Amino acid sequence: DSVASRGLGDVYKRQVQEIVSECGWEFQVIYRQDILPNEHSRENIETLYGRVFGKLSSQDLNTCRAAQADARSIRWADLRERFAASDPRDGDWMIETACAQGLFWFDLDAERTDGTLLYPVTPKHRHGTIRF
Repeated sequence: DSVASRGLGDVYKRQVQEIVSECGWEFQVIYRQDILPNEHSRENIETLYGRVFGKLSSQDLNTCRAAQADARSIRWADLRERFAASDPRDGDWMIETACAQGLFWFDLDAERTDGTLLYPVTPKHRHGTIRF
């Protein structure tokens, strides 16, 4: 069954190759294992995608900004403690939401633990809105 499906995949790949080459384009097939080297990568990416539309309170955002102002890495457990959540899982989702919204980054290929280092993402200086 998998041999048959691979054969069908090769047929589709050749058809796509023919179409894109007629357009003067190039394409490359990238396999999942090349993008997601391990289960930690998949789990971390899925978690962050699930938090993209999460809401952080103004107090939570202030906590993030204070940690960013230090301009150095902070351990996952230390930031969670700063959120002063009564349940560690609440602190975890706050950190995950902050990461998903681009306030911090961490190594997506590593297992998330209390010792995971979070790095602040500093906001870029932007010009205000366009004025006419």
